[in-house]
Amino acid sequence: MSFVRKSCHEKKAGFCLSVFCVFLVSLSAADDPKTLKFTDDQIGWTVSYPAYMSRLSDEEIAEIENTGEELMEDAAGGEIEKNHRNLLYLKKGETSSFTSASEPFDEEIDGPYSETQEALYDLIVQAYEGTGLPVEHERGEAMIDGLTFQTLTVRLFAPEKKQVLVTQIAYDRLMGGKESVMISINWHDEEDRELLEKIVQSSKFSIRD
Repeated sequence: MSFVRKSCHEKKAGFCLSVFCVFLVSLSAADDPKTLKFTDDQIGWTVSYPAYMSRLSDEEIAEIENTGEELMEDAAGGEIEKNHRNLLYLKKGETSSFTSASEPFDEEIDGPYSETQEALYDLIVQAYEGTGLPVEHERGEAMIDGLTFQTLTVRLFAPEKKQVLVTQIAYDRLMGGKESVMISINWHDEEDRELLEKIVQSSKFSIRD
């Protein structure tokens, strides 16, 4: 694998780990109509989610990242540097999850953000391809709270593409010109897709540039 900038490879590989690990773990949960809120002042983000979804602890998140680190290092072609902050991790059932993380970013030091995005998306796709299963992916855009996020959609198939095992959408944006933010959702059932997209769209950002 080659990247446009070596700094993109080094800086974003650890951040990518938190995104790729979205499909590596599972927890079960029971229904509950209550809604909870999560807020992170550093990126000016507030998001709402159902109380019946399981929120992972820092220890559980660390365990997930350790599980996926070998796959990510294979994709990155070496050890990865982890400078990101994990924000909110949620799970519902066996295959549906929501993750989010942020990382400081300075274009004067790290180069154009668009190049870093491209490197990050390449790394995510290569990590999926490392499973040996068929993969499809596409780039796009999505509006969240009136702000444009770049997106990467990845579908992981069973052998011979007989069925989609899991679909992931990663939403990425540079907030305030200094903080890279990624939200990622992962699902198998369409019902869970609707739930996860509703959580994403409940996001409110006080930082508007």
